[in-house]
Amino acid sequence: MNIEIGIIVPVYNAEQSLHRCIDSILTQSYSIFKLILIDDGSKDNSLNICRQYQNSDERVKVYSQNNSGVSMARNKGIELCTSPYLCFTDSDDYLEPHYLQNFVEGISASPNVDMVFQGINRVFTNHTEKIVPKQGFYPRKRLLDGISDINQYSIFGYICTKMYRTEIIKRYHLRFNKNISISEDRIFALQYLEYCNSLSVINRSAYNYIIHNNGLTAHKRSYQEIKQAADINLQCAQHLLSLLQSQRFENDTRRMYIMSSFGYLTELFATPYSFKTQKAEISSYLQLYATWLPLYKPTNNYHKFIKRLLVTPYKVCTVVVILRLYWLLKRIKQKLKHK
Repeated sequence: MNIEIGIIVPVYNAEQSLHRCIDSILTQSYSIFKLILIDDGSKDNSLNICRQYQNSDERVKVYSQNNSGVSMARNKGIELCTSPYLCFTDSDDYLEPHYLQNFVEGISASPNVDMVFQGINRVFTNHTEKIVPKQGFYPRKRLLDGISDINQYSIFGYICTKMYRTEIIKRYHLRFNKNISISEDRIFALQYLEYCNSLSVINRSAYNYIIHNNGLTAHKRSYQEIKQAADINLQCAQHLLSLLQSQRFENDTRRMYIMSSFGYLTELFATPYSFKTQKAEISSYLQLYATWLPLYKPTNNYHKFIKRLLVTPYKVCTVVVILRLYWLLKRIKQKLKHK
Protein backbone atom coordinates (compact mmCIF):
# COMPACT_ATOMS: atom_id res chain seq x y z
CA MET A 1 0.00 0.00 0.00
CA ASN A 2 1.43 3.38 -1.05
CA ILE A 3 -0.43 5.93 1.05
CA GLU A 4 1.48 9.02 2.14
CA ILE A 5 1.34 9.95 5.81
CA GLY A 6 2.02 13.42 7.16
CA ILE A 7 3.96 13.49 10.44
CA ILE A 8 3.58 16.78 12.32
CA VAL A 9 6.24 17.61 14.91
CA PRO A 10 6.05 20.85 16.97
CA VAL A 11 9.56 21.94 17.96
CA TYR A 12 10.49 24.32 20.78
CA ASN A 13 13.98 24.47 22.31
CA ALA A 14 14.48 20.78 21.60
CA GLU A 15 18.10 20.67 20.44
CA GLN A 16 18.98 17.99 23.00
CA SER A 17 16.44 15.46 21.73
CA LEU A 18 15.70 16.62 18.19
CA HIS A 19 18.29 14.51 16.34
CA ARG A 20 17.03 11.34 18.02
CA CYS A 21 13.42 12.20 17.20
CA ILE A 22 13.98 13.09 13.54
CA ASP A 23 16.39 10.22 12.91
CA SER A 24 13.82 7.77 14.27
CA ILE A 25 11.27 9.15 11.79
CA LEU A 26 13.55 9.17 8.75
CA THR A 27 14.53 5.52 9.35
CA GLN A 28 10.96 4.21 9.45
CA SER A 29 10.40 0.90 7.67
CA TYR A 30 7.48 2.57 5.87
CA SER A 31 9.09 5.39 3.93
CA ILE A 32 6.19 7.12 2.17
CA PHE A 33 5.68 10.14 4.38
CA LYS A 34 6.16 13.88 4.68
CA LEU A 35 7.74 15.17 7.89
CA ILE A 36 6.44 18.62 8.84
CA LEU A 37 8.63 20.32 11.46
CA ILE A 38 7.02 23.41 13.02
CA ASP A 39 9.57 25.48 14.93
CA ASP A 40 7.65 27.46 17.53
CA GLY A 41 10.10 30.32 18.04
CA SER A 42 12.93 28.24 19.52
CA LYS A 43 15.74 30.19 21.19
CA ASP A 44 18.30 27.40 20.87
CA ASN A 45 19.68 25.66 17.77
CA SER A 46 16.48 23.74 16.97
CA LEU A 47 15.56 25.66 13.83
CA ASN A 48 19.04 25.20 12.33
CA ILE A 49 18.87 21.47 13.04
CA CYS A 50 15.47 21.28 11.31
CA ARG A 51 16.81 23.11 8.26
CA GLN A 52 19.80 20.78 8.03
CA TYR A 53 17.44 17.84 7.74
CA GLN A 54 15.30 19.69 5.19
CA ASN A 55 18.37 20.28 3.04
CA SER A 56 19.35 16.59 3.11
CA ASP A 57 15.95 14.86 2.73
CA GLU A 58 13.17 16.01 0.40
CA ARG A 59 10.53 14.45 2.64
CA VAL A 60 11.26 17.05 5.35
CA LYS A 61 9.46 20.41 5.36
CA VAL A 62 10.23 23.15 7.91
CA TYR A 63 8.08 26.07 8.98
CA SER A 64 9.08 28.68 11.56
CA GLN A 65 6.69 30.86 13.55
CA ASN A 66 6.77 33.15 16.55
CA ASN A 67 6.29 31.33 19.85
CA SER A 68 2.56 30.56 20.02
CA GLY A 69 2.35 27.28 21.95
CA VAL A 70 2.14 23.62 20.99
CA SER A 71 -1.52 23.74 19.94
CA MET A 72 -0.90 26.54 17.44
CA ALA A 73 2.17 24.71 16.13
CA ARG A 74 0.10 21.58 15.54
CA ASN A 75 -2.61 23.65 13.89
CA LYS A 76 -0.05 25.12 11.51
CA GLY A 77 1.12 21.59 10.71
CA ILE A 78 -2.47 20.59 9.88
CA GLU A 79 -2.78 23.62 7.61
CA LEU A 80 0.41 22.65 5.75
CA CYS A 81 -0.31 18.93 5.52
CA THR A 82 -1.35 17.63 2.08
CA SER A 83 -1.03 13.89 2.84
CA PRO A 84 -4.22 11.76 3.01
CA TYR A 85 -3.46 10.74 6.60
CA LEU A 86 -1.61 12.48 9.41
CA CYS A 87 -0.23 11.75 12.86
CA PHE A 88 1.64 13.69 15.52
CA THR A 89 4.97 13.22 17.26
CA ASP A 90 6.56 15.30 20.04
CA SER A 91 10.16 16.43 19.60
CA ASP A 92 11.39 14.94 22.87
CA ASP A 93 10.05 11.46 22.01
CA TYR A 94 11.18 8.93 19.40
CA LEU A 95 9.79 6.09 17.30
CA GLU A 96 10.52 2.43 16.82
CA PRO A 97 11.11 1.58 13.11
CA HIS A 98 7.63 0.07 12.56
CA TYR A 99 5.52 2.94 14.00
CA LEU A 100 4.16 4.07 10.63
CA GLN A 101 3.92 0.50 9.35
CA ASN A 102 1.56 -0.29 12.25
CA PHE A 103 -0.79 2.46 11.08
CA VAL A 104 -0.56 1.32 7.46
CA GLU A 105 -1.55 -2.21 8.48
CA GLY A 106 -4.67 -0.73 10.04
CA ILE A 107 -5.55 0.90 6.71
CA SER A 108 -4.69 -2.25 4.74
CA ALA A 109 -7.12 -4.31 6.79
CA SER A 110 -9.87 -1.68 6.44
CA PRO A 111 -9.20 0.70 3.51
CA ASN A 112 -11.98 3.13 4.44
CA VAL A 113 -11.04 3.44 8.11
CA ASP A 114 -11.05 6.98 9.52
CA MET A 115 -8.88 6.47 12.61
CA VAL A 116 -6.14 3.94 13.32
CA PHE A 117 -4.98 3.45 16.90
CA GLN A 118 -1.93 1.72 18.37
CA GLY A 119 -0.31 1.42 21.80
CA ILE A 120 2.50 3.34 23.46
CA ASN A 121 5.78 2.73 25.29
CA ARG A 122 6.07 4.93 28.38
CA VAL A 123 9.78 5.43 28.98
CA PHE A 124 10.77 6.13 32.59
CA THR A 125 14.29 6.71 33.87
CA ASN A 126 14.80 3.10 34.96
CA HIS A 127 12.25 1.14 32.97
CA THR A 128 9.85 1.15 30.02
CA GLU A 129 6.15 0.35 30.31
CA LYS A 130 4.83 -1.15 27.06
CA ILE A 131 1.06 -0.68 26.73
CA VAL A 132 -0.56 -2.66 23.91
CA PRO A 133 -4.35 -2.52 23.35
CA LYS A 134 -6.47 -5.40 22.15
CA GLN A 135 -6.85 -5.52 18.36
CA GLY A 136 -10.25 -4.72 16.91
CA PHE A 137 -12.31 -2.99 14.27
CA TYR A 138 -15.26 -0.78 15.19
CA PRO A 139 -17.85 0.56 12.69
CA ARG A 140 -19.60 3.81 13.58
CA LYS A 141 -22.40 2.21 15.59
CA ARG A 142 -19.77 0.61 17.89
CA LEU A 143 -17.32 3.51 17.86
CA LEU A 144 -17.83 4.49 21.49
CA ASP A 145 -17.49 0.87 22.64
CA GLY A 146 -14.13 0.90 20.86
CA ILE A 147 -13.04 3.95 22.84
CA SER A 148 -14.17 2.23 26.04
CA ASP A 149 -12.04 -0.79 25.12
CA ILE A 150 -9.06 1.56 24.70
CA ASN A 151 -9.90 3.37 27.95
CA GLN A 152 -9.13 0.15 29.83
CA TYR A 153 -5.47 0.87 29.06
CA SER A 154 -5.69 4.62 29.92
CA ILE A 155 -4.01 5.64 26.66
CA PHE A 156 -6.76 7.19 24.52
CA GLY A 157 -5.69 10.73 25.42
CA TYR A 158 -2.16 10.41 24.02
CA ILE A 159 -1.97 12.21 20.68
CA CYS A 160 0.77 9.92 19.37
CA THR A 161 -1.41 6.79 19.44
CA LYS A 162 -3.70 7.87 16.61
CA MET A 163 -3.59 8.39 12.86
CA TYR A 164 -6.28 10.64 11.38
CA ARG A 165 -7.77 11.14 7.94
CA THR A 166 -6.63 14.63 6.90
CA GLU A 167 -9.69 15.34 4.76
CA ILE A 168 -12.03 15.00 7.76
CA ILE A 169 -9.94 17.38 9.88
CA LYS A 170 -9.88 20.02 7.15
CA ARG A 171 -13.47 19.63 5.99
CA TYR A 172 -14.83 20.19 9.49
CA HIS A 173 -12.19 22.76 10.51
CA LEU A 174 -10.99 20.74 13.48
CA ARG A 175 -8.16 22.38 15.40
CA PHE A 176 -6.45 22.14 18.78
CA ASN A 177 -7.78 24.53 21.41
CA LYS A 178 -5.07 27.18 21.83
CA ASN A 179 -6.56 28.40 25.12
CA ILE A 180 -5.86 25.26 27.14
CA SER A 181 -2.65 23.33 27.71
CA ILE A 182 -3.99 20.26 29.47
CA SER A 183 -5.94 17.39 27.85
CA GLU A 184 -6.13 19.25 24.53
CA ASP A 185 -5.07 16.03 22.76
CA ARG A 186 -8.06 14.11 24.06
CA ILE A 187 -10.45 16.97 23.29
CA PHE A 188 -9.24 17.06 19.68
CA ALA A 189 -9.73 13.29 19.33
CA LEU A 190 -13.24 13.42 20.79
CA GLN A 191 -14.21 16.21 18.41
CA TYR A 192 -12.83 14.21 15.48
CA LEU A 193 -14.89 11.17 16.46
CA GLU A 194 -18.09 13.09 15.72
CA TYR A 195 -17.23 12.73 12.01
CA CYS A 196 -15.48 9.36 12.19
CA ASN A 197 -17.16 6.32 10.62
CA SER A 198 -14.77 3.61 11.75
CA LEU A 199 -11.86 2.84 14.07
CA SER A 200 -9.13 0.23 13.70
CA VAL A 201 -7.06 -0.73 16.77
CA ILE A 202 -3.68 -2.37 16.21
CA ASN A 203 -2.24 -4.54 19.00
CA ARG A 204 1.27 -3.12 18.76
CA SER A 205 3.18 -0.19 20.22
CA ALA A 206 6.11 1.62 18.63
CA TYR A 207 6.03 5.15 20.08
CA ASN A 208 8.49 5.88 22.89
CA TYR A 209 6.94 8.51 25.13
CA ILE A 210 9.47 10.05 27.50
CA ILE A 211 8.18 10.56 31.04
CA HIS A 212 9.76 13.73 32.45
CA ASN A 213 10.20 14.50 36.11
CA ASN A 214 10.02 18.19 35.33
CA GLY A 215 9.02 20.53 32.54
CA LEU A 216 5.61 20.95 30.97
CA THR A 217 4.23 17.58 32.08
CA ALA A 218 4.98 18.44 35.72
CA HIS A 219 3.81 22.07 35.46
CA LYS A 220 1.53 23.08 38.33
CA ARG A 221 -1.86 23.99 36.96
CA SER A 222 -4.53 26.24 38.43
CA TYR A 223 -7.97 25.19 39.59
CA GLN A 224 -9.61 27.11 36.73
CA GLU A 225 -7.31 25.57 34.09
CA ILE A 226 -7.89 21.97 35.22
CA LYS A 227 -11.63 22.51 35.60
CA GLN A 228 -11.95 24.14 32.17
CA ALA A 229 -10.20 21.19 30.50
CA ALA A 230 -12.30 18.64 32.42
CA ASP A 231 -15.53 20.46 31.54
CA ILE A 232 -14.68 20.70 27.81
CA ASN A 233 -13.78 16.99 27.78
CA LEU A 234 -17.12 16.22 29.38
CA GLN A 235 -19.04 18.39 26.91
CA CYS A 236 -17.35 16.70 23.93
CA ALA A 237 -18.06 13.22 25.29
CA GLN A 238 -21.68 14.06 26.07
CA HIS A 239 -22.12 15.43 22.56
CA LEU A 240 -20.89 12.11 21.16
CA LEU A 241 -23.36 10.31 23.40
CA SER A 242 -26.16 12.41 21.90
CA LEU A 243 -25.19 10.96 18.49
CA LEU A 244 -24.16 7.41 19.39
CA GLN A 245 -25.35 5.22 22.25
CA SER A 246 -23.02 3.35 24.57
CA GLN A 247 -23.66 2.72 28.24
CA ARG A 248 -20.01 1.71 28.70
CA PHE A 249 -18.76 4.97 27.23
CA GLU A 250 -21.25 6.95 29.32
CA ASN A 251 -20.01 5.27 32.50
CA ASP A 252 -16.41 5.81 31.39
CA THR A 253 -17.12 9.47 30.76
CA ARG A 254 -18.57 9.97 34.22
CA ARG A 255 -15.79 7.99 35.92
CA MET A 256 -13.06 9.89 34.12
CA TYR A 257 -14.70 13.22 34.88
CA ILE A 258 -14.74 12.42 38.60
CA MET A 259 -11.07 11.41 38.42
CA SER A 260 -10.22 14.71 36.66
CA SER A 261 -12.41 16.69 39.04
CA PHE A 262 -10.41 15.47 42.02
CA GLY A 263 -7.45 17.19 40.37
CA TYR A 264 -9.18 20.54 40.22
CA LEU A 265 -10.74 20.14 43.68
CA THR A 266 -7.23 19.53 45.01
CA GLU A 267 -6.08 22.86 43.56
CA LEU A 268 -9.17 24.57 44.95
CA PHE A 269 -7.87 23.83 48.46
CA ALA A 270 -4.12 23.59 47.87
CA THR A 271 -4.31 27.22 46.74
CA PRO A 272 -5.95 29.22 49.55
CA TYR A 273 -9.19 30.44 48.00
CA SER A 274 -11.76 32.07 50.27
CA PHE A 275 -14.09 29.91 52.36
CA LYS A 276 -17.05 31.41 50.46
CA THR A 277 -15.60 30.40 47.08
CA GLN A 278 -14.72 26.90 48.24
CA LYS A 279 -18.15 26.36 49.76
CA ALA A 280 -19.92 27.52 46.60
CA GLU A 281 -17.78 25.26 44.38
CA ILE A 282 -18.25 22.17 46.57
CA SER A 283 -22.00 22.78 46.83
CA SER A 284 -22.34 23.11 43.05
CA TYR A 285 -20.11 20.08 42.48
CA LEU A 286 -22.19 17.81 44.73
CA GLN A 287 -25.45 18.94 43.14
CA LEU A 288 -24.13 18.07 39.68
CA TYR A 289 -21.93 15.02 40.22
CA ALA A 290 -22.69 13.30 43.54
CA THR A 291 -24.38 10.36 41.78
CA TRP A 292 -21.26 9.80 39.64
CA LEU A 293 -18.87 9.38 42.57
CA PRO A 294 -19.43 5.61 43.03
CA LEU A 295 -18.14 5.00 39.47
CA TYR A 296 -14.61 6.09 40.39
CA LYS A 297 -12.51 3.59 42.36
CA PRO A 298 -9.39 5.56 43.34
CA THR A 299 -6.09 3.87 44.13
CA ASN A 300 -4.45 7.11 45.24
CA ASN A 301 -4.79 7.57 49.03
CA TYR A 302 -5.59 11.27 48.78
CA HIS A 303 -8.28 10.61 46.19
CA LYS A 304 -9.71 7.95 48.50
CA PHE A 305 -9.81 10.57 51.24
CA ILE A 306 -11.63 13.08 49.02
CA LYS A 307 -14.15 10.49 47.87
CA ARG A 308 -14.93 9.45 51.47
CA LEU A 309 -15.57 13.08 52.36
CA LEU A 310 -17.84 13.67 49.38
CA VAL A 311 -19.92 10.49 49.67
CA THR A 312 -20.41 10.84 53.44
CA PRO A 313 -23.54 12.89 54.22
CA TYR A 314 -21.64 15.76 55.82
CA LYS A 315 -22.86 19.30 55.42
CA VAL A 316 -20.97 21.24 52.73
CA CYS A 317 -19.47 23.52 55.39
CA THR A 318 -18.04 20.48 57.20
CA VAL A 319 -16.43 19.17 54.00
CA VAL A 320 -14.86 22.57 53.34
CA VAL A 321 -13.54 22.91 56.90
CA ILE A 322 -11.97 19.43 56.84
CA LEU A 323 -10.25 20.07 53.50
CA ARG A 324 -9.06 23.51 54.59
CA LEU A 325 -7.58 22.00 57.76
CA TYR A 326 -5.94 19.20 55.77
CA TRP A 327 -4.17 21.64 53.47
CA LEU A 328 -3.29 24.04 56.28
CA LEU A 329 -1.52 21.22 58.14
CA LYS A 330 0.17 20.13 54.93
CA ARG A 331 1.54 23.64 54.33
CA ILE A 332 2.75 23.86 57.93
CA LYS A 333 4.57 20.54 57.60
CA GLN A 334 6.21 21.68 54.37
CA LYS A 335 7.43 24.91 56.00
CA LEU A 336 8.84 23.02 58.99
CA LYS A 337 10.55 20.56 56.68
CA HIS A 338 12.37 23.36 54.84
CA LYS A 339 13.56 25.15 57.98
